[in-house]
Amino acid sequence: MIKLTDKRVIGILLISLAVNLFLMGMLSSRIFRPGPERPPASESVNLQWLTGDLASGQRQALLPELQTMNQALRPARLQLIREQRNVSRELMAETMDKAAIVAALADLRQANENYQQVMHEQLADVLVQMPAEQRRRVMQFMTERRPPLRRLRDGREGRPDAERR
Repeated sequence: MIKLTDKRVIGILLISLAVNLFLMGMLSSRIFRPGPERPPASESVNLQWLTGDLASGQRQALLPELQTMNQALRPARLQLIREQRNVSRELMAETMDKAAIVAALADLRQANENYQQVMHEQLADVLVQMPAEQRRRVMQFMTERRPPLRRLRDGREGRPDAERR
């Protein structure tokens, strides 16, 4: 029988208590620690990356316009999601119908083009209102995300390495 006076039992209980207190402290600090300031949830999800570097006052000034843009983009986004689901449904069908898949992909392509057109128009509307330095940062952000082009043997630029297959 194990007695509570046994030094090993007391040691194990103390170690267990210490580990539990440590883990609870870490968990509480993650829950209650203030995180970085985030753009309001009502901002357009698609343009949050664009306004992230702006001062809070500048972001607040753009907020009403961004909310309007988000509402204008919503139908195009929903249509794109519907077309993606249609393509998935066609691809997962028990029997594959090539004509149905081609039609679903064409609808997806059209929905994607519509979505991009609306987004690009909105992007231009926001960029016009930004100071030159902020527009430079946006351009730098956009070019850094793009994979570098490969140089072909004849000196022309080819597709990025990530896109080659």
